Amino acid sequence: MNYMLFFTSSILICISNNTFSISLQEAFANKQIKMSVTANSANNNPSASSHIGKCLKLDFNNSSQNAIQIIIDNAIVFENQEVKNQDLISCERKEINLTGNQKKTVYLNALCYEKNNSSPSPLDTFKFKLKESGSIERLCQLLSKQKNFGNTAQQAMWCFTNNASINDLADTHEDQLIEDSKKACDKSRADSLLDKELDADLDGTVNRVTNFSGPFAGVCSNGVIRCAAG
Repeated sequence: MNYMLFFTSSILICISNNTFSISLQEAFANKQIKMSVTANSANNNPSASSHIGKCLKLDFNNSSQNAIQIIIDNAIVFENQEVKNQDLISCERKEINLTGNQKKTVYLNALCYEKNNSSPSPLDTFKFKLKESGSIERLCQLLSKQKNFGNTAQQAMWCFTNNASINDLADTHEDQLIEDSKKACDKSRADSLLDKELDADLDGTVNRVTNFSGPFAGVCSNGVIRCAAG
C-alpha cells in the first residue's frame, strides 16, 4: 500500500491509494465521514411502513480524498433520539463504498426494537446504540437469508425484544420462516431460563449457570429450577 504524507504545523494527513474498510460504529466516530440516520418515510418505503422493511435512511458524506468502505452489520440497534418513538434494528448486512468526497444515500432493511413505543417519524434521528449478539443476531441473519423484513419478521423480533407471544406470528411468508422463528424463540427462552434461574446446590440461592455436568434430577417450583446430581 502506497502512502503520501503531508505535514502542517501540527497535523499529519495520510492519504492512501487503496480503499480501507471501517465498521458503522467507527464511521459514527470518524470526523472525515459526515453521516446522518433518519427514519424513512412510509411513502418512500416499498413496505409502506415506518418500522419494517427499508425504514432507515442513512446519508453519508465522505469529506476525505480517500475511498472508504463502511460495513453495516446485522443486528445493530439504532437509538431514536425521540424517546417516545421506536428504536430500530438492522436486519441485513451492507457494504457501502464511497469514493473520495462522495455523497450517498442508503436505505436499510430494519425492524422495530420496541413494541410499545410509537412508530418513528421521518423527522426522527438515530444514533448507534449497540450491536446485538446471540439469539437476536441469529434471528437477524435468518431474516436476511430469507429476505423477510415484513410483518412476520417483526412479530418474530418482538418475541425476543419484548417477550411477545409466539402465537402472534402471522404467516405472511413461507411456513419455514414461521417454524424457524418459533424454534429460535423457544430455544432463546429455554437458554435464558437456564442461565438465570438455576439453583444447583438446593440452598435457595439462584446462580447464573450455563455449562454444568450431570446427570441431574430437576423440580420446577414457582419458576425456579432446582437441580441435584443423581
